[in-house]
This record gives sequence, C-alpha cells and structure tokens, in this order.
Amino acid sequence: MRILVVEDDRLLNNTLCYNLNTAGYAVDSALTKSAAGSFLTEQDYDLIVLDVNLPDGNGFDFCREVKERRPDTAIIFLTANDMESDMLKGYELGAEDYVTKPFPMSVFQKKLAVVLGRLTKQYGGDTYEDDILTINFSEMSATLSGKPLTFTPLEYRLLKILMKNPQIVLTRQVLLKR
Repeated sequence: MRILVVEDDRLLNNTLCYNLNTAGYAVDSALTKSAAGSFLTEQDYDLIVLDVNLPDGNGFDFCREVKERRPDTAIIFLTANDMESDMLKGYELGAEDYVTKPFPMSVFQKKLAVVLGRLTKQYGGDTYEDDILTINFSEMSATLSGKPLTFTPLEYRLLKILMKNPQIVLTRQVLLKR
C-alpha cells in the first residue's frame, strides 16, 4: 500500500510518516497542496492522509481534485476543524474518515488499519476473481473457466494497472509511466 501524507505541521508530518514507515507502508510526505499535486502526477496512492488547512490551499479542494482523477483513492482527513459542517463536507467529498486533532496515534493507526483492510478486500489485494476469470498477480498465473492462461510479465503488470483503475480511461502515456 502506498500512502501520501499531506500535513503542513512538520513535526506531525514526520511523526505520521515515521509511524507509517515502521508499520511497513510506502510513504511520501508533502507539506503543501502544490507539493502533494506534484507527487500525484508521478505516483498513484492507495490512501492520502490530508489536512484541511494547508498554507497554499484547501484540503477539501484537493480531495475533490483527487477524487475526479482517481475515485478509488481513499482519503482520511486529519484536521483541527472539528465543526460538524466540516466533517459532513469531508464525508460528502468521499473521505473514508475524518480525524480531529489532537488525537492519540494508536487510535489513528487503528482507523488507518480499518480503511486499508477495507481497500484490500474491495480491490482483492494481489488477485482478481469473477465467475469466469481468475488472475493471481503475485504468482503470475491465470485461468479462464478453469483452463490455464499464459500472459507475459508485462501483460500481468498492465492488467493489474487496469484492475486498480476501474472505469478510468488510461492514456498510453499514463500506462507507460506506470
């Protein structure tokens, strides 16, 4: 799982990244909305931990942009804004959770584990299965109606990218980048 932490408080950002790295996640860190946007042009993320109040923009606007580009990216808002209207707005924009500061790190890690567990179940982790087709990407094996299929490693990588981006048109350039 790849996570992007977008938090302008440097100490909190470092603490979150340290704890997530220690838990085994691949983590990138951004202190501003523009830096986070740059990361998103280079990499897709399974989860974004996002502050609402950023020095160069609004986390709600950034969430909207992310969801338009890649609707399956999970977002957890992490903010001092504890008003009910802000929480509702976060959920309406498609956030998985809304955590208000200050918070115990153990509670945040538990919320994160629940969201990531839900994502793994939803997208099948490293496999794809329906009534006819089964693909195991880690073992590079596939069957169609029980009969083995043969794909090249490149074809497995392309299928995995397409599977993780359902209902999204991916250009040739985007596919080559990934």
